Amino acid sequence: MAAMRYYERTVGLFAAITCAAVFAGCADTGRLANDTLPPILTTTSTTTVPETTTTIPKTYVIQSGDSLSEIAKLFGVSAAALAAFNNISDPDKIEAGQVISLPQPGATVPTTTPPAPTTPKVTIATAVPTATTTAAP
Repeated sequence: MAAMRYYERTVGLFAAITCAAVFAGCADTGRLANDTLPPILTTTSTTTVPETTTTIPKTYVIQSGDSLSEIAKLFGVSAAALAAFNNISDPDKIEAGQVISLPQPGATVPTTTPPAPTTPKVTIATAVPTATTTAAP
């Protein structure tokens, strides 16, 4: 029995030392977890987007089915301004193939169309007969 006790003590002691060594390896050594990792590098990048410019053509050829208001909307102007810029008195009377000018940015655009020519008033003057008198001799 004495041999058995010696064996139990030896195995028990060995087990205790092994457990202590395993737990010591897992123990906190005072260092924080982020101390063990390499720093994460962050980069910032900037992107420069070149400014785009929109070029507006100087003229537009009217296509079949176009309306002055659709053309004006296409180029960012009002239909009245487009009509005035092209001296169009009736916006409904545009024809396919007709070339119209487009106002450029910064251009002065009249806000109203020029007045239609009016028929001048004609005054007819008539001669009024006058009485004549003759003197006696």
